[in-house]
Amino acid sequence: MNRLLSALSLPRWAERLRAVSPETLLTVFGLVVVGTIGLGVARETNIYLMAPLAILGAGVLLLADLRPVLLLLLAVLPLSDNFEIPGGLSIDLPSEPLMLLLLALVLLKALRRQLGPADWLRHPLTLIILAQLVWATWTTLFSVQLLHSVKYLLAKGWYLASFYVTVLVLVRRPSDVGQLVWAFLPTLAFTVAWSTLRHLSMGLTLGSVGWAIQPFYLNHVIYAATVALFLPFALYGSQLTGTGRTGWGRWAWRAALGLLVVGVTLAYTRASWLAVVAAGGYYLVLRWRMVRPALLLAAVGVAGLTAWLVSGQHFLRFKPDYEHTVWNGHDLGKHLASTVKLSDASEMERVYRWVAASRMVAAKPWLGTGPSSFYPEYKKFTDKRFRTYVSDNPERSTTHNYFLLQLVEQGIPGFVLFLVLIWWALVLPQTLYHRTRNPRLRAIILAAGLSLVITIIHLTLNELVEVDKIGSFFFISLALLVRAQGWIEEEEVAGEDVGM
Repeated sequence: MNRLLSALSLPRWAERLRAVSPETLLTVFGLVVVGTIGLGVARETNIYLMAPLAILGAGVLLLADLRPVLLLLLAVLPLSDNFEIPGGLSIDLPSEPLMLLLLALVLLKALRRQLGPADWLRHPLTLIILAQLVWATWTTLFSVQLLHSVKYLLAKGWYLASFYVTVLVLVRRPSDVGQLVWAFLPTLAFTVAWSTLRHLSMGLTLGSVGWAIQPFYLNHVIYAATVALFLPFALYGSQLTGTGRTGWGRWAWRAALGLLVVGVTLAYTRASWLAVVAAGGYYLVLRWRMVRPALLLAAVGVAGLTAWLVSGQHFLRFKPDYEHTVWNGHDLGKHLASTVKLSDASEMERVYRWVAASRMVAAKPWLGTGPSSFYPEYKKFTDKRFRTYVSDNPERSTTHNYFLLQLVEQGIPGFVLFLVLIWWALVLPQTLYHRTRNPRLRAIILAAGLSLVITIIHLTLNELVEVDKIGSFFFISLALLVRAQGWIEEEEVAGEDVGM
């Protein structure tokens, strides 16, 4: 082991590079990134970011420093794009290479024993996440699409290393949370401003949203969800960052929040509108200490509705009329009306997928079909009576319900583990909020908790945890709750506020 650690030590020239002023390195790199972003925007592609990122990645790997890589990753997330690669797989550029780099750095630091205190390893949220990873690995051994499942495991590994482990390692004090906010907000605001201006040029029509958000977002759902889940962090931005509580700073935060609200509104995404309203409701039940009863009521309602649909084949009542199920892509009023009448193609397509998913669960209830295997398999299980005009599925999307996706791909145990994670993640903010009166800690708890609620509501209608822009803050929010619990416990022991 000593020889291994010695081999992993830095060469002298790399140690000298450490002595270079961080401001100098950041300035040089900033100039390179700004130039490549400008080129990418002009050409409507992000591929130009790969060259400076490759150079930076090699340098940071030698320096073995997690913080600049994490902050860079957060900064480029709103700019990342998805590219198809041979074998029917895809990769997010430039975000996933940076995640892979962070995974390598985390493993390197673990070998050097430089990750610091690992008390978070014993936290229930960490244990549940580890149990999920172990079970996903086990189901991969029996996957009907082994290559896709292995890619899922690799991606899950670098997601957890980047947005859960790294955040827990680097965010040592409440003031560190502000760095995450500052890293993500500027580029997110840029993409929202860019998309809004392009949308305005087309008259703010529903049909032009998909064009307006290019080249930064695959579709309007991902765009709306990304902006919506960051709303709580912008809402509590002044407390999270310790700046902008008075004067021009306060107005700057209000302007940033207003821009994000405009982005969510003009994305014309019903799930995001619902999610923001639900987050407001969650805040009220959290304040009233009613999160557990609310979750139990929701669980009973979903279970009862599911039982009714399955018994006596009541689900057949929702069979669409193929000739009259339409997509009102250019008329928002008709789009909303068709949703209420259950004649909207996108809503009926969800039913089509859910029926197929239920048949897949019946075929393999315990092990599932394997992670990331729904798309290649589901058409074998579809019911043609539920087919719609959009059933060709060129986007290769899955169940449009992440809970159901877990049940299909990882069986009943995987589904239960995910439910336990969601339960714990929604109940914990209530417990922590009422254990402290520290305004910054409460801001962190509310920002993380409300962001999780917004993401979870989206998960009932879409599959987004594996989307880099969204899965990132899902795990970051979980990590912040773990850290917040530790800070509150420090307060209780010391009898005073933790360091700001």
